Amino acid sequence: MKQPRRQALLVLALLASTLLLLAADVTGVWRTALPSRQGDLRPFTFELEQAPDGTLSGTVAGFRSKGAVQDGKVDGGKIRFSAENRYFSREVLMTFTGAVEGGKMDLVVTFEDNDQKLEITAKRE
Repeated sequence: MKQPRRQALLVLALLASTLLLLAADVTGVWRTALPSRQGDLRPFTFELEQAPDGTLSGTVAGFRSKGAVQDGKVDGGKIRFSAENRYFSREVLMTFTGAVEGGKMDLVVTFEDNDQKLEITAKRE
């Protein structure tokens, strides 16, 4: 009876480690752009560091501001993180959610102060 239980635990451990290997690794520098009031695109840079458990740290740098990543997490191919940053001459909490595939992140940016949403794509440098 003990042997089948050990085998089952071994199989579960192997499956769990395989899922961790399949998770996207987003460590590095990513570049995107957000529209300004004038309609031109202003560069935004994400410098991300991913821990083995999927938590994220790093910075989001925009036009004239830089904020620390908050509540960052990667789960498989899904990503979510927030940062306070300057946008349209105001400091605002921006939340980024989306999917990672290879060197590309398709994200939805939500602005806490007015629930405005933008769709953007960031590319790994």
